[in-house]
Amino acid sequence: MENFYNNEVSKQFNLTEKDRAMVYGDYEAKNYEQHIHNVRLNQEELERKDQARTLAEKIGKNGRSFKDLTNVKPTATEVIRSMQMDFLPEKKELQILGQDGYKTLPEHFAITNPNNDKVYSVAKGQYTPANYLDLAPIFDENDITTTVAMVIRDGGKFYIEGDASIEGEVTPGDTVKQFLCAYSSHDGSASLAFAFKTERLACANQLSFNMGAGTNTAVKNKRAVKIRHTKSIEQLTKLIPSVVDFQKGVFLQDLEGLKAMQKRQLNSFDFTQLMENTIKTIYADRLQGEKKLRNGSTRKKGLEDIQSEIIQINDNLRNEKINGKFERSVYNVFNAITRFETHQSGRSKDIEKRNIARLESLYGGPAHKKIETCREYLLAQV
Repeated sequence: MENFYNNEVSKQFNLTEKDRAMVYGDYEAKNYEQHIHNVRLNQEELERKDQARTLAEKIGKNGRSFKDLTNVKPTATEVIRSMQMDFLPEKKELQILGQDGYKTLPEHFAITNPNNDKVYSVAKGQYTPANYLDLAPIFDENDITTTVAMVIRDGGKFYIEGDASIEGEVTPGDTVKQFLCAYSSHDGSASLAFAFKTERLACANQLSFNMGAGTNTAVKNKRAVKIRHTKSIEQLTKLIPSVVDFQKGVFLQDLEGLKAMQKRQLNSFDFTQLMENTIKTIYADRLQGEKKLRNGSTRKKGLEDIQSEIIQINDNLRNEKINGKFERSVYNVFNAITRFETHQSGRSKDIEKRNIARLESLYGGPAHKKIETCREYLLAQV
């Protein structure tokens, strides 16, 4: 497949004082404000373009995007093979060194890559290794076009997404779309699972996702399917078509919720209160307990302890516009927070590592849970 290509890690554009053009004299007096305004508009446009890129396009050589290929639509089978993920891990005996020499450890095996003997994990005997190629039939047999694929930890974990052909508009031009997502692992970090992600196309913000640990309710409600690495893994493909069909109705219900958020307009005071209460709700774990001060005393944790998050979310809020117009709507609060969790959260100084960590957090991890908590809380306010 000649059309596959690697994606470079993105760099966020930051406008600093050093980058500002210096102007003097009559030019400063007449055109300086317009110049600064134009610079800010250019900055916002660059940020929008960067934000609209998926995380798969931001994790370096291990992430690939196929959404811009107009002439060739690769199958999931072709994608997985092109990324050299078509192999069945081997189970090898484990030995431990004791006083009497090496002994085989019963009922435990090393899960290894047969191509290079890389050890991914240690599992019990009932564990059934699965080839990542097992993820392909649900995409290929249902004509779901692959959009992105990601390899984590040298094949320890693998993600793939496809266009589910389910979309709608919150307001004219503000499109949200669903993608069928799947992942599996050889390192024991995840079961083999399928679920749906709702994404706002204008900024690639993740608006909902039900997958991975802690999503038993989602599985029961046909929002996700999750199966352990046992022989029952073969049943998964048979379950997916009914989930895909059912999900179309779920999406329409969720879309009505987003529309209700957008229609709920607030005055300045209520808007500020809603923003503060929403932050307190979704970051409640960060506000528990006490903080030790330099003088040895303690105080109860408060919003001042998550100022970096608040500053970034407020900045997102100021830049959040619907069809070019700022609104004090519940929907804008939701978008400001989902933008932070999707594109900006993380502490690592290494951009690629930060993007990978955020990716795993969004796929059924802490970021996903924060977004779901935010959505449920805001829906209760409309």
